[in-house]
Amino acid sequence: MKKFVSIIGLLSIMAIMPKLSMAYEDARMLRYPNINGNQIVFVYAGDIWTVDSNGGDARQLTSHKGLELFPKISPDGKWIAFSAEYSGSRQVFIMPSQGGTPQQLTFYNDAGLI
Repeated sequence: MKKFVSIIGLLSIMAIMPKLSMAYEDARMLRYPNINGNQIVFVYAGDIWTVDSNGGDARQLTSHKGLELFPKISPDGKWIAFSAEYSGSRQVFIMPSQGGTPQQLTFYNDAGLI
């Protein structure tokens, strides 16, 4: 009897899972969020976006073909630091928190295979 109840429970969960995953399908690419005051930054599809913590429309801050990762808002809220792979190796960049041209801070060689 216990096995029967366990199997029914497992089948019920399996039936619900596709519906749950569809509910979050649009948000699965939102990554690395950071918040400071009323500003939230995050990565979506390899670019950095921002949105007010009270809601509203998100605004794209970067659009380079390279990948941007790990955005962090400075304590004073004026800058966003992030890692990016614009030229093959990952470097650290900063940009004004409201958008603008990123400024490269590090100039490391490619690490190669580790």
